[in-house]
Amino acid sequence: MRYVGLGTQLMAALALSVWAGIWIDQRLAIAMPLLVWILPLLVLAVTIVKLVKETAAKPDGKDKFPQ
Repeated sequence: MRYVGLGTQLMAALALSVWAGIWIDQRLAIAMPLLVWILPLLVLAVTIVKLVKETAAKPDGKDKFPQ
């Protein structure tokens, strides 16, 4: 249940980035849907980095979420 919020954020961010990519590609009249691919990949990369930082062990050796 800890990561339900992160999953919801990821789905919303991916949907928004796909929509924005389509919209920008249409505005720029790009023949190949370039931004439809690039924006969601950037969202995934940023989300993975965020997830790793949130779940990484602290320097003192203690986990952020003890069992």
